[in-house]
Amino acid sequence: MPFNPTHVEIHSVCLNDINLLDALKQCLSGETKVVLGVGGSSLYEIENAINILQHPNIVLMFGFQNYPTRYEDINFSKMRRIMKLFSEFEFGYADHTAWDEPNNILITLLGAAIGMDYVEKHVTIAYGEERIDWSAAVSIDMFNEIKEKMELLELCNSDGLLRLNKGEQDYSTYGPMKKAAILTKDLKAGQKLERDMLAFKRTGQISDMSQVETLQSIGKKISKDIKRGQVLMREHLKEGMGGAIK
Repeated sequence: MPFNPTHVEIHSVCLNDINLLDALKQCLSGETKVVLGVGGSSLYEIENAINILQHPNIVLMFGFQNYPTRYEDINFSKMRRIMKLFSEFEFGYADHTAWDEPNNILITLLGAAIGMDYVEKHVTIAYGEERIDWSAAVSIDMFNEIKEKMELLELCNSDGLLRLNKGEQDYSTYGPMKKAAILTKDLKAGQKLERDMLAFKRTGQISDMSQVETLQSIGKKISKDIKRGQVLMREHLKEGMGGAIK
């Protein structure tokens, strides 16, 4: 029977097992997601495993068992640096915070917040009872709370697009929020816009022009008569008239 799993996880203690890595390289398809546990591994060991596998679908899984919890040993800063070095891969955080650590949920969420694609948690129906991996296992209720807060975190991360979203657009209106260009004198149609004709103020009137766009419009001709105190709008300027900042 061919060995073609959808996922393979290589525990961090096996990351430098050359025979294992060689064997997996020979039989895994490019579709298999390979989870490499890199907690407690040197940068050399991580690079070596990646170079041996030469696999396109790798997840670098951070985190290692460490009891009792030492916050400084988690080292999210180190994780971020490694993520930058291997930005072509996906990443995960296997949290092993002690079961009775008051900040267990917070630490898990902090790990997720630095850009992890996956988060691993031990969970048990016998919370605090000494079983395999019990010392890092959270209760069902804690697990559900983590899930809910991670969904909130994902919502807050949003789509990452650089364009302004609706909330930002409402906040950044020119006039009520950001300063808009106010005319300091009456202007006649056909006049050229000059810098001393403008003052930038916050006002109840809304403009569709930023300060940058306004200054780039210096030298353009006015399309209609405008009264002193009005907010400058795009419709007040003739199209196709190139201007220059003065």
